[in-house]
Amino acid sequence: SSAASDVYKRQELVKRDGHLPPFIDKCISILTQTEALTMEGIFRVSAPKPTLDALQVTLNSGEEINYSELSPYDITGLLKLFLRELPSPLCTFELYTEFLSVINETAIDQQTEKIKKILSKLPKPNYEFLKKLISLCIKIESH
Repeated sequence: SSAASDVYKRQELVKRDGHLPPFIDKCISILTQTEALTMEGIFRVSAPKPTLDALQVTLNSGEEINYSELSPYDITGLLKLFLRELPSPLCTFELYTEFLSVINETAIDQQTEKIKKILSKLPKPNYEFLKKLISLCIKIESH
């Protein structure tokens, strides 16, 4: 098992207190307040594997990450790695067919209402994380 999977097994999307791991909020906050909003391919460009490996070791050890030493690509790489390593998808297996069923709605307002209803069924931390990610993507798109 990799160092990354250790931290994600211990600290899944939700800690026992129902909150996101603190590094997620920190990463999103940094990305919304830096040049990341205007960088080409901020989620497409990969962070160097050795950097992500080192960040995983730091997280596993319980130490604080020195964010000032990281590029925005490193930070998005950490978020993407966290999402990949979740034991279940952010939008959950249980809601998968409901999300797919939105395609069958022809009117955009019906699609919107259906999506809102489905999103309300997500576990609260999943919903909060998704909301933060979408908000970040909207900010990136608007720049």
